[in-house]
Amino acid sequence: MADELDAAIVAARTEREAAKEQADHWVRRVELLDVRLDALEQAAKLRPVRTEATRIKAETANSGRGRQPGAISRVWRGVLTTVAARYPDGAEDPEIAEIARDAGLPNVRPKDVRERMLSYEQHSYVEPAISGWRVTALALAKFGSDHIENGSDQADDEMEAADAA
Repeated sequence: MADELDAAIVAARTEREAAKEQADHWVRRVELLDVRLDALEQAAKLRPVRTEATRIKAETANSGRGRQPGAISRVWRGVLTTVAARYPDGAEDPEIAEIARDAGLPNVRPKDVRERMLSYEQHSYVEPAISGWRVTALALAKFGSDHIENGSDQADDEMEAADAA
């Protein structure tokens, strides 16, 4: 004859078996997730590494026509050196546009300057500053001696004027 104690024992065993089945299910689930995670981590180790230099090269690659990535005209070299001289802590787009117009690029707008500075930033020629853009030491080392006040390089002037139009 079963009393309340026997009924409690049967209920506890039944509950234990159900819990054990659930635990086994979750152990299997965790094991499968471990296998999946290991496979993903191995795949991550095998993918090619993409450095900043290869990213810039891929983004600026061309079909062999035009300027090399990072090359800028003599007029814009002069603009950068003038910006560095006049605004060592950085110049805003309208100020740079004015310098570009004075250098012989009459159609340059602040919007054009922003696009150009973003491009130059990828090559570390300029960097964002509190007041616009600051010319980097790299740009000054590369282009400092090429400062042109009057835009005497006519081919570059024509190309830049066409770009700005």
